[in-house]
Amino acid sequence: MSRTLAYIGYPTLEAWARSVERKLPAYACLVEEPQPPDSHGIQAVLLVIWVGQHRPQAQEIHYFRCRVGLLEYLGKSPLGNDYADRKRRAEEAWSLIRAWLTEQGFSVREGVIAHPKELKLFEGFPEFLTYDQEQKRYVRL
Repeated sequence: MSRTLAYIGYPTLEAWARSVERKLPAYACLVEEPQPPDSHGIQAVLLVIWVGQHRPQAQEIHYFRCRVGLLEYLGKSPLGNDYADRKRRAEEAWSLIRAWLTEQGFSVREGVIAHPKELKLFEGFPEFLTYDQEQKRYVRL
């Protein structure tokens, strides 16, 4: 008989790291999550960093998820003149998070653990990361 997986989300990456096992791999990456188009045909795409770990003996998925950007499209055309900058900033945030995970002793595998569509996802943010408004980029504290 198979058991249902439990999905456990964390408000910070640091809380996630304290709750998982460093000997198991961390599956992590930057992903684009398309949202349904609004009534005007504008589609938002969230830029999200996922970090997760499967604990098979407990049938648990421990995850951390944070939004680091938003892109908007009308049809296939990106809206706004800072589209490339938004993507670049999200990639920089991903690099900072990946470096932090490695520093904490995690083996990082680029990937995301799939979740059931009906699961309401918890969203958090790392304590060590902030957005510098003047420099318009993510930086470590």
